[in-house]
Amino acid sequence: MLAEKIETQAEFLRAKDQGFVYFQGFFFRRPEMMNTRDMPANRMNYLRMLQEVSRPELNLKELENLVKAEASVCYRLLRYLNSAIFGFQSEIHSVRHALSVLGEVDARRWVRLVAAVGAGQEKTSDLVLSALVRGRFGELLAPHVAHGKSDLFLLGLLSLVDAMLEMPMTEVLERIPLDHPTK
Repeated sequence: MLAEKIETQAEFLRAKDQGFVYFQGFFFRRPEMMNTRDMPANRMNYLRMLQEVSRPELNLKELENLVKAEASVCYRLLRYLNSAIFGFQSEIHSVRHALSVLGEVDARRWVRLVAAVGAGQEKTSDLVLSALVRGRFGELLAPHVAHGKSDLFLLGLLSLVDAMLEMPMTEVLERIPLDHPTK
C-alpha cells in the first residue's frame, strides 16, 4: 500500500504504524523549515569527509585527519578491519594503517557510507537510504555524462542534505566547502 502526501515525520510514523509499505510526499524531498540554527560540528566533519573522498585525487593525510577528528568513525574503522571477516594476522592500530589496508577505492566507499549515515543520524533511515540511492545512481550515471563518478555520488548524496540537517539548502551550501560546479 502507498501512503501519499507524507509531509512530516509524525505522518510518516503514523502511516508506517497503519501498515503502509510505500511512502510519497515532501517529507522525503524537502525539509521542515525551521529557524536558523548552527550546524553541529560533527555533522560538518562528516560533510568534510564526504568532500574529501569525492576529490579526484585523494589526499590520504587529510582524510586521516578528518577520520581522527571523529572518534566514532575511528572506532568503527578499526573495529571493522580487526573483525574476523578480514582475518589479519596482526591487529590494525592506526587510522593511517587502516586506510592503507582498505585501499583507495574501498576507503572512499567506506567513508562515504559512514559519513552519510553520520550526517543524517537524527533523521529516519529512509531519508538517509534515499540519499545513498541517489548517490549510487549518480555513480552509475557518470560514464554517460562529463562528470566524475565521485562528483555525481556526492551530488546525489547532497541532494537531501537540507532535509537531513534541517536547514535550507542555501545555508548548507554556504557552510560546506564545495567546488563551484557541484554547488
